[in-house]
Amino acid sequence: MIKSLLLTVAACAAWPMSSATADNEPSQAPAIGVASSGSVGHVAFDAQQSDATIPMIDPASDVDVQPYAGTDLSGRYALAFSDEFEGDTVDESRWYYRTGSKLWSTQLPANNSVSDGLFRIHLKKQKTEVGGKTYDYTGGGIITKKLFKYGYYETRMKAPKGQGWHSSFWMMRDKVLSDIPLDGVHIELDPVETDSSDPYHYQIDAHRWRPDEHRKFGTKQITTERPLTEWNVYGMEFTPTELRYYFNGKLMRATDATQFPHCDVNVWLSCLAGKIGKKTTGVDDSTLPNQTQYDYYRFFEKVPHATVEIAAPGIEGGLFLPNTDAVLPLEAKLSLSEEGLSPVVQWAKVSGPGKVLIQNAKATSTKVKFTEAGQYVLQCSATVGSAVNRATVRVSVDAPVIHVLSDRLNGIDHPASYIREERAADNNGGDNDVIIGCFRGNRIRGLLSFDLSSLPAGAVIDSVDLSLYNDSGFGKVTGVDLHQLKGSFVEGYGDGFRIPAVGSGASWNSRTGSEDWNTPGGDFYPEVLTTMPGFDCSEEGYRSFPSSDALVTSAQQAQLSGEPLNLLLKAMPETGNRMCRFSADQSTADQRPVLQLTYSMKPVVAADSSSVKKKEAKYSLHCSR
Repeated sequence: MIKSLLLTVAACAAWPMSSATADNEPSQAPAIGVASSGSVGHVAFDAQQSDATIPMIDPASDVDVQPYAGTDLSGRYALAFSDEFEGDTVDESRWYYRTGSKLWSTQLPANNSVSDGLFRIHLKKQKTEVGGKTYDYTGGGIITKKLFKYGYYETRMKAPKGQGWHSSFWMMRDKVLSDIPLDGVHIELDPVETDSSDPYHYQIDAHRWRPDEHRKFGTKQITTERPLTEWNVYGMEFTPTELRYYFNGKLMRATDATQFPHCDVNVWLSCLAGKIGKKTTGVDDSTLPNQTQYDYYRFFEKVPHATVEIAAPGIEGGLFLPNTDAVLPLEAKLSLSEEGLSPVVQWAKVSGPGKVLIQNAKATSTKVKFTEAGQYVLQCSATVGSAVNRATVRVSVDAPVIHVLSDRLNGIDHPASYIREERAADNNGGDNDVIIGCFRGNRIRGLLSFDLSSLPAGAVIDSVDLSLYNDSGFGKVTGVDLHQLKGSFVEGYGDGFRIPAVGSGASWNSRTGSEDWNTPGGDFYPEVLTTMPGFDCSEEGYRSFPSSDALVTSAQQAQLSGEPLNLLLKAMPETGNRMCRFSADQSTADQRPVLQLTYSMKPVVAADSSSVKKKEAKYSLHCSR
């Protein structure tokens, strides 16, 4: 059956804390039954149980399921272990219970249930006496019997509303730290740790508990567009060289995994009460009883595969053919995950007005002709077993070329940020949004930059359209004006809230973090390049700046000079209270800013033609933000 996607968050270790210790800190006391005060604890199971006796893929799972859409992992992994939580009880052949007392709660087996396709951790106001200490609340959690290591881990989770609860999805071998010698290996991996008092932030990191002293790696506070109290998908790829963390398919951070040794780990889904975040003052009893919920847990192992990149050797000016008599040579460059693979290659037409004549559809190098003028999309796929990877390429035949620029596709990297009058020194380049508007009378402006060097020499730009996805906001704007900046800016890494990152990049006062604007609020030309029509900022969806002569001229001048197209966005009017939140470069591929240009290949004389570089046309999908 098709499951609705749902998640909950369990308790892990590294959220910024005031006085309490981390939830998932390795226990220092024996972890048997209901552990002594302060220990993690669990319900014991046969530690010698072989993986061969542990069920692997849940019969309710689609065996062909891939990592969540939006990640760059599809076609490289296959499902190896899963629990879709389709029964009416926790599957104790796969899991055992987290117990023991920690922070403000005791974790009880009875607080874990499965129903309606969900694993539920029940959060209660319930007194327990453990080791002479009274705990006012109870939580719960489950731990995999199977050990995991390299692969992709994923769950869909929904955190509880109301402060005082720490939900997590995390990995660590269930061992007592004091039993592990100093030269042993013991690590913890945290794809998500939440504090329910702050539903728009969570933390990711990794810990080395052994060998030597404790050390953390890659800690980052993640600001989210969706509240954690709604369903979200959390993923983590663990390889010998890297940890990559995903939120709803978006890559949020990559950490160098060669900095610490590796070992097998159990997977934990858990939630307990405690003062984890700085905002937490206690448990909100009015929200109890409550639940942390998980829709599934899945683990994927890498399978043999081949990735594809398409090149068009010798085509001057990009993938443009002057007429239907011209022949286009195409080459698929394959990267194999291991030696000895023999991928099956297949070229095909995806779209276009006429027929595509392919010389050899199963060869990496081939030639094609087109029967009619127009815009075409061609595809090359490489299949190894059940793993299929594809790349597409746009071809214009006696028609304007469509060129789309968007972040993180084909190596494209476009800075995106916003600057705030109210917090004039703070940087916002690490936020997931480009925010514009006015809040309490203080102006907020957006900054975008697009590198146009992928356009070929001799391209004459005919049109430029900029589309932005508005994912939330409030109030109404009569329009959004687009201006050209007088130079580049530095994106920076602050989120404007928890991490101001003063000096790391652009702010209301500064262009780079170290060099100020001539005028606070950004140095830009007064001419309006184009205006996005007015709209209600609370309505989600793409909004577009239409092409204009002024925008085309600015883009053409930027391309000829070898400089980026640097833009500033202003919501109109810049008074009162109104705010648009446009998805930025960390969004899913279908919500990032998109700059679409059309151009023709005609002779053009640049003011300084030495700055225009000729490049081999190389594409794998289209270049999008």
